[in-house]
Amino acid sequence: MKRIITPTLNCSKSSNAVVRSNAIELFKIIVSKLDEKHGGLQSTVVEVLSLPKAGKTIGPDHRVALYTMLQALPPSPTTSPEVISSVPALLIKETNDPAIAALGSALSSHLARQLRGNEPLPAPVTNSIVKELANAKPPVRRAFYSAIGSAVWSSDSLENEASTALIKAILPALETSLKSVSANPIGAAAGPLEGYVAIALLLGPLKRIGKHSRSSSPRVEERS
Repeated sequence: MKRIITPTLNCSKSSNAVVRSNAIELFKIIVSKLDEKHGGLQSTVVEVLSLPKAGKTIGPDHRVALYTMLQALPPSPTTSPEVISSVPALLIKETNDPAIAALGSALSSHLARQLRGNEPLPAPVTNSIVKELANAKPPVRRAFYSAIGSAVWSSDSLENEASTALIKAILPALETSLKSVSANPIGAAAGPLEGYVAIALLLGPLKRIGKHSRSSSPRVEERS
């Protein structure tokens, strides 16, 4: 299976939308047959990310195809750390909305896997996520909020060390966003999404585990 990964990835460069679409579907089939034990998934995620990380993609359509392939890679002990360490930097630089959405979706599933497995995020990754929750570009900002929101919401337990560390880091940003969007939902820089994510987490999983107190954000409690 690994022998056809490279030509499949090469087809993602095609100017023909049908060729790109078929390459994505073939890639999904290939990765479903790979296993963790023999290193197939690890080498594949490195290949998918190699051109974007080097800044050598040939245009937004190529990047959308690659990032859609990235979404198809199952979270695992080898794929997730690579995705988590690489995607934030790619998101920050991305200017194409479909590519941003695909990257955000990939980041979310792999973040969720790390939290469930109690595998702490590297400090630079956590710092980058916190910083980009205030990104000036609305699509990028929304992608980070969606990724974090989905990852935390889907986690079975948020009481392990990895989850606690991430929650502690992002909590001030969630509270700030909620206050800002509550004051002006229509005029919020990135739209109301970040406020919805914040209130869902603060009144949902974070409230249930006691990570949020009444005194720290009265606006949240008033809405509950």
